[in-house]
Amino acid sequence: IIVHHTASQTGDYQSIKKIHKKERDWHDVAYHLVLNNGSKSKPTGYLEASSRYKKLNHAVATKSLWYNHHGVHLAIVGNYEQSKPNKIMQQSIVNAIELLKQRFHINNNNILMHRDCSATLCPGKHIDNTTLTQWQKQWSSEPEKSIYNQQKNVIYNTHLSLTNIDRYWHHFVYLNIFLILVMAISIIFL
Repeated sequence: IIVHHTASQTGDYQSIKKIHKKERDWHDVAYHLVLNNGSKSKPTGYLEASSRYKKLNHAVATKSLWYNHHGVHLAIVGNYEQSKPNKIMQQSIVNAIELLKQRFHINNNNILMHRDCSATLCPGKHIDNTTLTQWQKQWSSEPEKSIYNQQKNVIYNTHLSLTNIDRYWHHFVYLNIFLILVMAISIIFL
């Protein structure tokens, strides 16, 4: 899991998508998921999945191809270099990360900040692994039920598409090698 912030006080999935399209000519946002801070059309803690998440496509959120291809990128709306997330955002961040950890079997050692993979301050000085651990202990109970359910629904029930062969090509290669070996052994022993 790679944690980002948008470095802007306002935004949501649609507004970030427009900026990324206009400034970078990307078809979608750079991230897999966007966690809203309530500044636009969606309530605080509301999670939105990009087409990158839905299609299991790689992100373009860091300058590292490896992290772009192997990470799940979570963008948190806000500028957390300038200010701390409020209580609801803290709970929402912790909850989203916990759900992603469960969904994709990710351990705490594989939760990275954007600055761990690229030369950047992202996601700001007010979000780091130590802070996430503190929030996790402080807000050990689930956030508001509606936030929890909405985030869980997005993470678990988004219909992920396996059309992205690039991400899973090695599985197909290994399967084909295995099948060829089975056929060869069958021919030898017949």
